[in-house]
Amino acid sequence: MSEQWVAARIKQKGIANTFLRRT
Repeated sequence: MSEQWVAARIKQKGIANTFLRRT
């Protein structure tokens, strides 16, 4: 696993979390 892959994973999860909280 590359550092970029982990960063993308965290970023995607953060966006999804924000989207769920806003909805």
